[in-house]
Amino acid sequence: MAETIVEIVLNKIADILSAEADFLGKVGDKVDLVNRELGFIQRFLRHAESKRSQNKLAKHWINEVRDVAYKIEDALDEYFVEMKYIRPSRVPFLFLMKYFNPDPLHSLGTKIDKIQVILREISERKDRYEVSLDQDKEWQPKQLLRRRYMLEDIDETEVIGLQSDKNIILNRLHDANLSRCTVISIVGPGGIGKTTLTQMIYKSAKAAFNSHVWLTISQNFNLSDILRKMIDLSSSEPNVQDEGHLIEPMEEDECHLIANLKRLLSGKRYLIILDDVWNKDLWVQLKAALPDENNGSRVLMTSRSINVAKSADHSMTPYLLNFLNEKESLDLLLKKALPFQNPDEICSSVLGEVVKPLSKKCKGLPLALIVVGGILSTKDPSYHAWKKVLETMDWHSDDGKDCMDVLAMSYEDMPPHLKTCFMYFSSFPEDYEISAKHLIRLWTAEGFLPPRTRSRTMEQTAEDCLDELVQRCMVQVSSRCTNDSIKNLRVHDLLRDLAVHEAEDDNFITVFSKGDVHQPNRETRRVSLQFCSSQLIKDINPNTRSFLLFGEPLPKFAAFRLLKVLQIEGIMQGIELTGLNVLINLKHLGIRNCKNVHIDSRSFGYLLNLEILDVRGTSIKPHTTSMEPHTTPMEMHNFLWKIDTLRHVELSEPLSGPASSEELEHLQTLRWILVSETWRNELPRLTNLRRFGIKNTFREWDIVTKVLTTLPSLVSLGIKGDKIPLEIVNMSCHSLQSLYLEGKWSVNLADNASLFPPHLIKLTLVGSMLQSDPLPELAKLKYLKKLRLLKHSYLGKKLTCPAREFVNLKKLEVSQLIQLDVWEIREESMVRLNYLKICGCRKLRVLPEVHHLIALRELKLESMPHIQG
Repeated sequence: MAETIVEIVLNKIADILSAEADFLGKVGDKVDLVNRELGFIQRFLRHAESKRSQNKLAKHWINEVRDVAYKIEDALDEYFVEMKYIRPSRVPFLFLMKYFNPDPLHSLGTKIDKIQVILREISERKDRYEVSLDQDKEWQPKQLLRRRYMLEDIDETEVIGLQSDKNIILNRLHDANLSRCTVISIVGPGGIGKTTLTQMIYKSAKAAFNSHVWLTISQNFNLSDILRKMIDLSSSEPNVQDEGHLIEPMEEDECHLIANLKRLLSGKRYLIILDDVWNKDLWVQLKAALPDENNGSRVLMTSRSINVAKSADHSMTPYLLNFLNEKESLDLLLKKALPFQNPDEICSSVLGEVVKPLSKKCKGLPLALIVVGGILSTKDPSYHAWKKVLETMDWHSDDGKDCMDVLAMSYEDMPPHLKTCFMYFSSFPEDYEISAKHLIRLWTAEGFLPPRTRSRTMEQTAEDCLDELVQRCMVQVSSRCTNDSIKNLRVHDLLRDLAVHEAEDDNFITVFSKGDVHQPNRETRRVSLQFCSSQLIKDINPNTRSFLLFGEPLPKFAAFRLLKVLQIEGIMQGIELTGLNVLINLKHLGIRNCKNVHIDSRSFGYLLNLEILDVRGTSIKPHTTSMEPHTTPMEMHNFLWKIDTLRHVELSEPLSGPASSEELEHLQTLRWILVSETWRNELPRLTNLRRFGIKNTFREWDIVTKVLTTLPSLVSLGIKGDKIPLEIVNMSCHSLQSLYLEGKWSVNLADNASLFPPHLIKLTLVGSMLQSDPLPELAKLKYLKKLRLLKHSYLGKKLTCPAREFVNLKKLEVSQLIQLDVWEIREESMVRLNYLKICGCRKLRVLPEVHHLIALRELKLESMPHIQG
């Protein structure tokens, strides 16, 4: 994590030196010296980070580097806040300010002098720490590897929940239609049972192969050693799997080893197990040694990374191992705790009141269930003894350390920026469903991401990071958008616990949950308050950069003037949001799902570095004490559109749009705004806008048409208004993928489906008042994946899905069509539909025939009084 903090600080220094060198004067030279010294130290951080878990001295040195980076960041941010720093283009006389108020510049110079002394001391200590990097180890890799085999010795008759998985993989191994050498991959997070499942398969399948080898791959594998092991095992034809011990080195180079192994395996139908593969380079290097003679040879690979699995064999879909369900979890836990007793009888006894919440604590992770079961097996099988385990269970104690070490291997394998992104999950409450879009915006505001290239935005770089965390099985995707990007995600409780532990260990985030009474670490720069006492706020570091508040009373933000991120969620009582005017550095302001939030609109005039404003689900009201009579919430736009750093604006209530003279070239999201009368003469500059939501109260649609023609990057559009002319959408937005239309149309849909953008994949209609059945025309949208027909979008009595249409549709929602009486879905229609929701269609008495919807996985019926069951 220190490496990421140093990278953030170096980027900040580089920006300052390029923009403010003349203004800083001699202090600029001092800042440059600090920049070079810190850059030198950064070169050694990656090596030290790799030793952090093994070496206390390395960890101490890393903490020193992190703390001095924080000091530099504090000094620079405090200076610019003192100067009320805004861009020179805004204040032409900025360069004169140093003559009238030199104290902030002098204070910065003094702080930099002290920091230089600390940096020199850190550099001098580096050599001493480097000498000791291999000493004082807390644990060895081989010890950790042995912990991974906790599941391996379980008798197959005791295994819970893996029998169906075993049969599926065995069918793939023995598939007679696959004669080529095929790589079959099993993927899942640490502790989910990949090795156990593979052992079951290996025992059942190896007799069908002439040669079989089991190899456990280390994170830092050596190809020559792997080849030597395979040669040795293939020559001796062992009857048991190899436990990962290396044979003595042979005096042969890799080319000779590859040739020898290929010769040994030639003419044989072989089965090779590669257990726990971390790096896709392994298969790239190893496949040259494995002959493919179309005899049904197989390679069975386990990995924590989907990308590693895919890279080995692009034609075979990796097999994702799922967490155990509630019953399987209970059975496994009780088999370990009380192996000779009936699980059903235990659950129906008083012990069931304790064992069920203990099982839920493990969230279906087999390794965790085995650990907890092992703890219970050492206790008296009584309610009070097991209740004590439930109340005191700590995954980072001696009892749970083995489990957390296995999970931590995945964390330690990640590059620094991914570790930082992962630790950030600790800032969300347990079992919280996280919006991917929201998370990505928080990451970008925090500055966690690697430098972006010209061809990719910060958001796209963040999406790559999130995808990689998914591929590494560190987070779970709970839903996807119609374009298959991640919509919502969750983090397994144990992985979240790992994130909390690592974040607090690194002073990265302090997390307070309900019932916590411990005092916050004064050095931390980020705080997450999750439904806990507001009394803790008074002890929080005034240099805090991020506040994430869930259902909490608000602190006085004027005390945290270096704040960059402020996220508030779920406060139901009316609140006065004060002190925003001092938050010069604020980049992200999120106020989600709160009631009656009072803000002085003039505060936005000070937030000149704001990039993200998200107030969805929140009603913004005038400040009740300081609002002047002529200032109303609708006039917030007078201040908001002067912030030229804005990139994403999400509003609950429509606000007047930016004036034509405003330059908002960074703006990518703007929802919802009112059509501005000033756009008749000159249009706003929104060339990078990708998501746009607009409400037209004039009914003069020529203005909207003019605006849409200037948005070449638009992919998502929402329009609210009356008598919407459908032509404006197709005429202006050929690249549009998502369209939301709320309001009555000026034309009927019949024979007008061609007016929609041709590549539309998501369509929502509300209040369209259509008289004719829209489905026959909408079926012509060949790329449509999601369709929502909502309240009063159709006033007719019958819907008909034509045969062999909607071939790509995956999600369909029909809601509050109050006249709908008959609905027919003809055969071979909607063959990919997996989600169907019908809500509030109160006259609909018979469901459409859905038996031929072969892909349907979820059917939801809500407020349907005439539908039984």
